[in-house]
Amino acid sequence: PLSASLVTDFATNADRAFDTFFAGCAADAECNATYPDLETVFFDLVAQLNETPITLPVTNFLTGENYEALLGGDDLIGILFQSLYSAEIIPILPQLIYEVRDGNTQNLGLLLSSFMLNSEFFSIGMQYSVQCNEENSFSAPGEGEASIAEFPNISEAFISGAEVDDQVCAFWGAGEADAIENEAVQSDLPTLILAGEYDPITPPAWGVLVGEGLS
Repeated sequence: PLSASLVTDFATNADRAFDTFFAGCAADAECNATYPDLETVFFDLVAQLNETPITLPVTNFLTGENYEALLGGDDLIGILFQSLYSAEIIPILPQLIYEVRDGNTQNLGLLLSSFMLNSEFFSIGMQYSVQCNEENSFSAPGEGEASIAEFPNISEAFISGAEVDDQVCAFWGAGEADAIENEAVQSDLPTLILAGEYDPITPPAWGVLVGEGLS
């Protein structure tokens, strides 16, 4: 929804998606029996890895080159965030978290390798050109960081990214969108609204918000 703020709502949306994921496992008898206290296990692992990062092998699937990746706890938060975009990956995440806790990083290395491959197919520059123009231009520098700080469990993983966004947008030259680009859409066109239950960026509540302007 144009009237929502991607900048200031980022952490709220990420925290909601994490809660949905952990609550989903806790509410599922098989998942909860196999991977009990998943949320506690995850954040204990995050703290442990921030204290003592580990290395694990990753592969560039395009070139076949192998690398040693350094993994800290905040990186694990980022991996969970990115994984919640994928309906195929979500069901294996509880197993993955427990594997890493127990010292088995083979599947995590495969997942990181696939993320590295995905990075070949999108443009960071294009993302900044859109985001700086249509989102950051409607918020003050530092607002994103302030909103992220309200969620201490995940703030350290994301706050530096928000700071970088502010810095890049200051010199990127993407301009500022017209004021109408921050106003809710009003329309009587028949419209189907879709939202992902686990989507960490675009929550179902935003689908409801879009619907308020559609007859």
